[in-house]
Amino acid sequence: MIFDLIIENGSVVDGTGAPARPADVGVHGNEIAAIGNLSDAEAVRKIDATGHVVSPGFIDVHCHSDGALLIDGQHAEGVRQGITTEIIGPDGLTYAPLPHDRYVMYRQYLSGLLGLPPEDLDMSSVNSALGNYHRKTACNVAMFLGHGPLRLGAVGMRDVPLRNDALKQAVRTMEESFEQGACGFATGLSYYPNSFSDSDELVELCKVAARHDRAFSVHTRNHNTDRAFFGGGVEEALEIGRRSGVKVHIEHYRTGPDNVGRIDELLEPIEKAKADGVDVTLETYPYPVGSGYPLAHFPSWFHEGGTDAMLRRLADEETRAMLVRELESRDSAILHNYSWTWIASDANRELEGMSFRDVAADRGVSVEEMICDVLLE
Repeated sequence: MIFDLIIENGSVVDGTGAPARPADVGVHGNEIAAIGNLSDAEAVRKIDATGHVVSPGFIDVHCHSDGALLIDGQHAEGVRQGITTEIIGPDGLTYAPLPHDRYVMYRQYLSGLLGLPPEDLDMSSVNSALGNYHRKTACNVAMFLGHGPLRLGAVGMRDVPLRNDALKQAVRTMEESFEQGACGFATGLSYYPNSFSDSDELVELCKVAARHDRAFSVHTRNHNTDRAFFGGGVEEALEIGRRSGVKVHIEHYRTGPDNVGRIDELLEPIEKAKADGVDVTLETYPYPVGSGYPLAHFPSWFHEGGTDAMLRRLADEETRAMLVRELESRDSAILHNYSWTWIASDANRELEGMSFRDVAADRGVSVEEMICDVLLE
């Protein structure tokens, strides 16, 4: 055989858990055809990988690249790290399946996290959404069915439970989405409209995912904890797994400054759930920072009705004053540690890179007042 490509003299890490070993990799067409000593083999092209690691492409399971890939399909910041597949829709925050008017609203609502992709895209189904990425991005793209658009499609941006006809509609959408290639069901219960849900709703939705052998990927709850089994957190996620039979994947399961060294304690509920028969996996990241958008910390009532209603509330002095008082009365220390990293409008682009505390000090207001002002501006 004449190979199309041989990557020679590299240190091969094959993803099986075996240690690295010196080997050549022969490629024919779009498949790896041989791994071993190929020094005598012929190839159309050879790459000398001396001093380098040769491995399968990495799969990024949690990067929120939904909008970035639509804006710049080259995705150099991912590809140059060896990422060949992005799974979009983690936390249930993605654009499909939604009718056009609700896509336009949710696109704006999520812009602090996902940016602003083109407005004229068809996001009416998982199939049409994947078509916006197919052969248009340098990496492969897989997609979670997101709890956010699932709820928006059934009841809009309203704080109501999915029950009766609304639940039946959501179940039909799930069935269609899994048939069209959605690789799992994801929610982020720190985000809206996801956290309008209760645990019973999630059990019913996860039963559908279980029937289709799709995993449930969950960012655990810190909003509306009174609606959750065991008050939210990892215990809610594991109980949903017990009651629905779904495979549970828990996002961001890691230590931090407040629980450093307490590995056995953190893993105890996981081990118990496994003993109960729950198929559970975990995901972590090894650095002490993250990113998000300020709206995730605003109270439930503020999000009802979507972006136009939210802007009206910010523009109304009395409502905004009430919102600021509520934000200031909470333990909102996390907001004080944010920095502005991306602002869509030209009005405040100069704030990018500044901490919330410094911007608030410059304006002579509290951090919470400053956030409301900048969001409205």
